[in-house]
Amino acid sequence: MNFKLILRSLGLLVVLSFLSSCEKEPESVVLTVKTSTLSITVGEQATIEYSVQSECSVVTFVSDHPEIASVSDQGVVSGVAEGQCTISVKAGAETHTVAVTVTAAPIKDDQQMPLLKFGAELDDEGRVTDPEIIAYEAKLGRKPMTIHYTPDMDYVGFAKPELSTITGTIYGISVGDLAQTIGAYSTEPVEECPKTREMLQKLGFTTIEEIQIPVDDKGNTAPALKSVHSRNSKLTVYVVKEDYPELRAKSYLEFIQERGAQPPYVAHEILPDIKDFPTISDFKAKDADAVKAFEEWLALRTLDPDLSEGGNLWYSVKRDAEEKTNIDWAYYVFTPDGGAPFINIQLLCIEDNRDLQSDAFKKYLKTNGFDQDYTYDTETNMVKVYNAQGDMCQVFLREFDGIIRCLVQIVGSRY
Repeated sequence: MNFKLILRSLGLLVVLSFLSSCEKEPESVVLTVKTSTLSITVGEQATIEYSVQSECSVVTFVSDHPEIASVSDQGVVSGVAEGQCTISVKAGAETHTVAVTVTAAPIKDDQQMPLLKFGAELDDEGRVTDPEIIAYEAKLGRKPMTIHYTPDMDYVGFAKPELSTITGTIYGISVGDLAQTIGAYSTEPVEECPKTREMLQKLGFTTIEEIQIPVDDKGNTAPALKSVHSRNSKLTVYVVKEDYPELRAKSYLEFIQERGAQPPYVAHEILPDIKDFPTISDFKAKDADAVKAFEEWLALRTLDPDLSEGGNLWYSVKRDAEEKTNIDWAYYVFTPDGGAPFINIQLLCIEDNRDLQSDAFKKYLKTNGFDQDYTYDTETNMVKVYNAQGDMCQVFLREFDGIIRCLVQIVGSRY
């Protein structure tokens, strides 16, 4: 005897019996909804309590804003996002409504990272005015406090030194049109930070690299961590060593959200045999008149008086000379705000990092005297090379003012 066939037959008879008894909707339906309001958090569920006169009556549930709270055919409400909505419960000619409020999920102690909300608005005193950020920080117990971001720059951030791991945060840090950043301070050192790593991974930074970052111009480095968000390739976090006793911090985290950038302006391919670098010897001698004479003799660039300030000299390419040079502009900085004097250059022949590693670019550097100890750092995507006099030349692609630019910086050996 096939018991499965018998059970299926019995089940079918039950279903057919039920359908035959419910062929007609009762003329008068009494629907009672005991739940008039619901308050749930994002990710939480709750069931609407109701009763209906007859089991044959069809009850439907509809949310007017399913993006805030959804509802199943059985009346189970799920919080999707913060906000308010109304769920209609209908049977026959009767309709009842349930007001639903969805709030943010409670913050657990195992997640103390800052809220990744970039571009926070600040008041005249530099305090965050965004209510979502303020509420998030308050739940963690972090209160507004002046934080020394750099020796000469303060921000009004949020801090609670008693927290186990992330004791301070800074919002609203902007790097011009390049990026927006959020800072955080951790009590764990870079070399051993299991809680910091765990919190980052829960935020979506699933793969964390151990890297070395330069700390000076002598080639010294320090350990650091880097991670690109698994779902947002323009969001990167770095963890670096930083002691901040008032916050019990031993490392600093910077979350960097890149803005959209235009590709670099490329007038032509690399011209490897063109000798168009600025005059380094006259610059090191601090002879501005000799620099002017050299640029006049070169006949590729013209002095821009509006951009030449404080004794520094800015030369922009002559537009009719663009096809004969790799340089868009050159800036002789005799009097920097700090550090050694330098020459900055923007190239108009580099499209991406592959060009920086090409034979044509290496030949161009050699044509201009830089053919000693060429290196390309894959972590920073920077070229570093020297000339016979020991002057250093660094070349890299960076985003400034929403445009990716290929920049060159030359620092003389005597500095």
